[in-house]
Parts: sequence; structure tokens; C-alpha cells
Amino acid sequence: MGRRPAHRRVYKNATIPGTLHPPVAAAMAQAAELRPGQRVLDPCCGAGTLLIEAHHTAPGTTLLGFDLDPAARRAARENAGRLPVTVRRGDAGALPLTDRSVDRVLCNPPWGAQVDAAGRLAGRPERWWHELARVLTDVGRAVVLLPDASSLAHALAVGLSPVHVQRLSLFGSRPLLIHLERRVLAPPKWRGELRDQPPVAAAEQRRTRRSR
Repeated sequence: MGRRPAHRRVYKNATIPGTLHPPVAAAMAQAAELRPGQRVLDPCCGAGTLLIEAHHTAPGTTLLGFDLDPAARRAARENAGRLPVTVRRGDAGALPLTDRSVDRVLCNPPWGAQVDAAGRLAGRPERWWHELARVLTDVGRAVVLLPDASSLAHALAVGLSPVHVQRLSLFGSRPLLIHLERRVLAPPKWRGELRDQPPVAAAEQRRTRRSR
């Protein structure tokens, strides 16, 4: 109940086609369960909305955004102002980051609904999933907005599993808000009598069984 509607953010001075609605970005940041000290990435940062909302959700995170479009980078820097948001030129299909170096990914990727994919994603959009899986830590999480579930097969193929999916209603469209985590293989289950035994003792027990 104020002069300005809650969805209108003071920081949102610059915009570009496909820019994310701030309340949706805020919901994505909250879903990511951000913590101070984490490294948060938006590989297709656009006007910076997700990274800025991430800062307001959890101050103390390291915020990094990449985009190939110079207009998007200018908009992100203008909107972020003095906030600790780093925006660089980068291709989401070949991120200039080391393996397992990111704790959280927040992204509204360009799948052609409002903005076409560019760079290496233009020819091979599945590279986006490969890069996410490569840079996320073993306990990392990604919260992404997708137009539909058609690309999730690529996520599964690189070891990312959707743990929560929610349908949204957004300006006449029905995108999916998806929370993904790395799929970790469970250790093999050995028979209780062999567990924690030295290899020699276990092998002797097997030989004894065979001789009976």
C-alpha cells in the first residue's frame, strides 16, 4: 500500500527485450537458498535482474554475470549501480570459469521465446546444460526458468536432476520454474558380513563359502 507497485523496483532503470520480471527473479533467488559467501552465477544475465535480486535476498554473496550482448551488459551495470555485481562479456556455451567453481546458478536462458540464443548456443543449445554441470560444485544448485520441459533430457544426461518444478503464469505464457541439483551416485551396498573388513579377510570368506 504505497506510491509505487511492489513489482516496480527502484533499481530497474534500464531494460532490454526478454528482461525478467523482478518478483519472479526474487522468487528464484529465494528458491536457490542463497547463503553469504556463495558464488552465484547468471550465465545469460541480461539486464542483471536475477543477480540484483540475489544480492537483496542474501547480501554477502559473490555475484557474477555473463552476456554476449553489449546492450545487456550496459543495462546490467546501470541497474546494479554500486552493488557488488560483476558483469562480463562471455558465451554461456563456453564459460570462462573453472570446473566446480560455482555454488548457485540463477538463469532465464534465451531459448528463442523472446530472445534468440547467440554464440555457441545458437548452433548447439544443449551446451548450456553442459556448462552448468561443469561449473557447479558437487553440492551446487541451479534455479532456472524454461518455456517447457523439452530440454530437460539434456540436463539429465549431464547429471542434473530436477528436484522441484512449478508452472508459472507470466504475461500470457506458462513457463516452468525448475530447481535442479547434481545427481550423486549412491555407494555400492555390500553384504553386512563383508562391510568394513580388510580385502584379504573378505576374499577368504568368499573362498570358504565356495568350498562348502
